[in-house]
Amino acid sequence: MTGKRFNKKLSIVVILLFTLLTMAFLDHKTEVDALKVPVSIATMGNDQENQSTKLNETFDLEFKLVDTKEDKDEGEIVETYQEFEVYKDENGVVTKEVPTNHYNYLTYSTDNGKSDQ
Repeated sequence: MTGKRFNKKLSIVVILLFTLLTMAFLDHKTEVDALKVPVSIATMGNDQENQSTKLNETFDLEFKLVDTKEDKDEGEIVETYQEFEVYKDENGVVTKEVPTNHYNYLTYSTDNGKSDQ
């Protein structure tokens, strides 16, 4: 009987040890992944300067017309709008505009209701 008890206790200890090691490995992996946070070059400068900039400025997202093309063969005008981060100080004065990679396109027909006959 003591042999079966010993094997049962040993099995429980091995399972417990395996569980603890697995948990430690997973915890370590998430800590390493957390260290892989991308850092903007803008945030690598003077921390005090960056904090004062963040406190004094807010930004709004605005789309601005950046290009207009007319395709006479298709009878269309395509307007390209780019999104910008528009930063303002506490008085509402625009201090900088940063373009983003987001675009919207508007297409207008220029055939004025004409149809091919």
